[in-house]
Amino acid sequence: MHKSIAVFVCLLLACLQYGVQAQTDTISPQKDRKWKFGVQISGNFSNVNSKYKDGREGSILLNSDNFTPQIGGCFGFSAENIMSKNWHLHTGLLLSYKRYKNEYLPVVDYVKSDIVESYQLLYLQLPFQISYRFPITKNFGIAIIGGVQIMFGLSGKMSVRGESRNSETDEKYSLSGSCNLFTGSSKVIKTDLNREEITNLLQNSEAPFNRINGGINLGIDFIVKFVRIGLLWEQGLNNFANQKFWDKNNTNNYLLRDWSFALSMKFLF
Repeated sequence: MHKSIAVFVCLLLACLQYGVQAQTDTISPQKDRKWKFGVQISGNFSNVNSKYKDGREGSILLNSDNFTPQIGGCFGFSAENIMSKNWHLHTGLLLSYKRYKNEYLPVVDYVKSDIVESYQLLYLQLPFQISYRFPITKNFGIAIIGGVQIMFGLSGKMSVRGESRNSETDEKYSLSGSCNLFTGSSKVIKTDLNREEITNLLQNSEAPFNRINGGINLGIDFIVKFVRIGLLWEQGLNNFANQKFWDKNNTNNYLLRDWSFALSMKFLF
């Protein structure tokens, strides 16, 4: 995985060097050029909406859906087709890194817990977008952009750690370990702190998540010469929970859809 990312970065740098040599000083499209190429770097806040069709809450291990967004990022190649003075088509090939966590918050005062699930996912993302550009000056413009994105999961990990204590029943246990979200291989240990009993949870050959994900996006770009600074909202549409996993764990009809808010910078030449 590290070698693949290193090769990807080298190709990005080569593309950027080529682009700098061919840069233009205006945002107006050149009549003899229909395509522009470059690189994109962005930071994002990602989270997931989870629920059961019968109204219950939960995640892989916890009876809770207190998911909160975490900072991730995205980088890769970008391409733009100049269809007309105002209408532009956008695509590219991106590596998208998404993070979020789920904290177990007991609903009763006599249970104290600091158990947290942390999720890290790496996707290969293929966007298809169209934009309408409003030129303001020779070197500045604004564009409304929207479209769809298709994502393929390259790696995904859920790690869990923490303890739970019930002051009424004196039950005490801890959770520690991790799960590969796309292959199902896992080792999560539940330890009874009173009896010193150890149980290996998630002994399941099925993966919790499907690799294929996708959705729609909408945003705005601020264009200064060959630089695009954008704000983009991405909303997942398909349910990427692997129902084979959830059915075996008696939690069928589980729905997972993610969303992201991103601040991006593109260099197109």
